[in-house]
Amino acid sequence: MNAKWLLEEDMFWDGNPDVLTPAIRELGMEVKHVKYVPFDTKPYEDFYDSSDCVVSYGSLNFITKLMREKPWVPGAWCNMKNMCCSTYYAHYWHHLLNHRHEFYPWKTFIRQCSLMENRDVHIRPDSGNKEFTGRVVSLSDAEEQVGKVSYGTVEPTTMVVVSPVRVIDAEYRFFIGGREVVSGCQYNRNGRHEEADGFPDGAYEKAKGIASEEWQPDTMYVADIAYSEGSFWLLEINSFSSAGFYACDARAIIEKASELAMSEWQDVQ
Repeated sequence: MNAKWLLEEDMFWDGNPDVLTPAIRELGMEVKHVKYVPFDTKPYEDFYDSSDCVVSYGSLNFITKLMREKPWVPGAWCNMKNMCCSTYYAHYWHHLLNHRHEFYPWKTFIRQCSLMENRDVHIRPDSGNKEFTGRVVSLSDAEEQVGKVSYGTVEPTTMVVVSPVRVIDAEYRFFIGGREVVSGCQYNRNGRHEEADGFPDGAYEKAKGIASEEWQPDTMYVADIAYSEGSFWLLEINSFSSAGFYACDARAIIEKASELAMSEWQDVQ
């Protein structure tokens, strides 16, 4: 038996072709597509038998719904608690680009702005749900700037992470599974989205260091590595099931994910 895949339709980033389906089929595995409809009560069990080993991939909303229903093993890899900065920062502090940081409830931060020296800071949500896009803001109008990039109303109690601004020269994405670095690529250079299938040794070594840590956020996940001020740092951790593949080796990632999925599935049989 092989793992089976369920992909959300129309869920691929600009400039990233749908390379997952052909790669899955080339490896001899079954793949089906589903259209996510908000508030739809139709169960996903209709796509595969509840006893199947299934790996899913799609938007956070789709994956979150699927994990609530838990129709399959593993279903998806998206441990939202471990994707919170307040969780993985505690374990990976010595790897972090933003090792100097503070956590605030959103409205507390806004009130504190008037008491702080007026300067620019980097702000992002604590949650892996990413209620708004992390960005550099000025303390003088942080509320207005965050409002422009939020995906709805930022609640007064939404926890945010505030840190000093760091200059980032390049960013690299690595897929990590079973404590191994499976594939990586460049996805940003000098503040612009720029994909390339290579990466420096230093970026790989940083990803490898994270993969070797005792604490791991999930069976398979993504580590984004930044090159800043002459060193490589952990920028953030993201879930496997909703991460863009960019120029990474899709076939290698799918092959490893399927292997790990089957191992988890066999453990519960």
